[in-house]
Amino acid sequence: MRWISHSHLVESTLAALPATASAVDRSWTRSILDNELLLRCAFLPLRQLAGMAAFALVLYWLCTAFDPPVRARFKQVFALEIHAEVFNMIGGWAAFALMMLASNGNASGTCMLALLTSPKIFTLGYVVALTAGLPVLFGFSKLKAGLLASTAWTSATLFNAFLLQAVSASLHFRV
Repeated sequence: MRWISHSHLVESTLAALPATASAVDRSWTRSILDNELLLRCAFLPLRQLAGMAAFALVLYWLCTAFDPPVRARFKQVFALEIHAEVFNMIGGWAAFALMMLASNGNASGTCMLALLTSPKIFTLGYVVALTAGLPVLFGFSKLKAGLLASTAWTSATLFNAFLLQAVSASLHFRV
């Protein structure tokens, strides 16, 4: 998907550069982004795997901190995370398809893109999948599993937002 959406991502990044960026700065940024495409595409699966493993570890620690009736292994929580990630993948493909529709001037595509990316309805499916799996792995009640899954997801989202803000500030991107 990164190959297909690369030009759109480059244009979005260039649009976020500060107004003080010169034409040379924009050209240099474009060449860096274009030259690093292959490296980024090769590195993406490793980054995704590391991110999923880190989230699964946080979820595992969070669940074991509440003295579960059943003690699951980390690899089981990691497998649950990979299965739940399917919802985010479907959401990414849907958002990409709608982004392409919106770029053609389709107003309904733009509205649907806003609907799918703002409230993140696929994220709800992701959290529900985690919530459904935790009682099986740890023997928690559905309510406790939902609270733990939501807490882990909220923590990960806040951490990612903090990192994005730090990177944006250090690169002087407009947010």
